[in-house]
Amino acid sequence: VRCFVKSLKGLTGMPVVRTDNGRRAGRVTRACVDDGLTALCGVWVANGWRRARYCPAERIRLIGDVSVLIDGEMLRVRQSAACGHPLALRRALNAAGEMVGAITGAYVDEETLAIAAVELTRGFWEDLKSGRQLVRHFEVHVPDADVVLMEEGDESDEAWMDQGDDRGRGSGRVGGDGIRHDELAGGAQTRPGGDERRTDGV
Repeated sequence: VRCFVKSLKGLTGMPVVRTDNGRRAGRVTRACVDDGLTALCGVWVANGWRRARYCPAERIRLIGDVSVLIDGEMLRVRQSAACGHPLALRRALNAAGEMVGAITGAYVDEETLAIAAVELTRGFWEDLKSGRQLVRHFEVHVPDADVVLMEEGDESDEAWMDQGDDRGRGSGRVGGDGIRHDELAGGAQTRPGGDERRTDGV
């Protein structure tokens, strides 16, 4: 099963394009999630000097590699009236209620807009040594917003991660560079266009 995901941070700055007329509506300034970290609620879109407008999730057709496609007009609402809120730093607890780190980000499914994973930091030195982890199985205590990490019994989170801002599952595409997990495993290497090494001695 393929699952194309994009980080909430990666959404910021992406152009927003309307499907009805093909015009660019602006750029994403913020992405909002629900309290339970189950889904993307919508995005705020700014267009030049105009006041930012809100696009709810039901009007988001697709989150692509280079743009966000939406259906119809965006809403002129106050931030307090919009659904959801930007993801703030949250405590991460294990099943025993012990603090093990903090949640610093989340990844959203590009088609369903469900939150597919959260990003866990265990501290500066741990991040420096092994990097931040992606956790797919978790629960949220809504009153205090703490994220409880569930026991992991399937493939490790590291196996789901790859280089770049966006990640993919299994044999699916990873990120905007188009490199696949199976290609990396097979030893395939890629270079930016026009930067191939020559072996003819020139």
